Amino acid sequence: MGHEQRSGHASGLLTGALIGGVLALLYAPKSGQETRKLLKSKAEIAREEAHEVAERARRLAEEKVHGLSSVERRIRRKEEMDSKTLGKGFLAGALVGAAIGVLYAPRAGRETRGIIKSKAEHTAEEAVHVAEYARDLAAERLDKAKAAVVSAKRRAEEEAEAPQG
Repeated sequence: MGHEQRSGHASGLLTGALIGGVLALLYAPKSGQETRKLLKSKAEIAREEAHEVAERARRLAEEKVHGLSSVERRIRRKEEMDSKTLGKGFLAGALVGAAIGVLYAPRAGRETRGIIKSKAEHTAEEAVHVAEYARDLAAERLDKAKAAVVSAKRRAEEEAEAPQG
């Protein structure tokens, strides 16, 4: 795999992982701890089934591989890798990110979204208060600056009218 392919694969992987993880945290149906317990029980059942499927796939692959010349196999592998590098990376990253997000979600996605909404509303309120404070402070400073200009102008006029000695 060339440098550009690795770079594309890594970029896709990282981008996908980030997006998948964020979406998983936002839409996790249960907490990570509950999800891990459920997955553990389901994994024991799936492990046996996966072992059987993998054995059948291995036998099928051996049959197919023996039917192709080594040159044909290399050409096909290269073509497949070139055309799917970024897409595979993104998909793998999204799956990894989603899995990690679901497995370690501190709360259900609905609760997480509620917290984010609440914090966003609170932050918006704080922003309004800060903006009002900044506006009041700016108006106060502008008034002081205007008063200083008026005072300086008055002194300059008084000095100009005073007899020169």
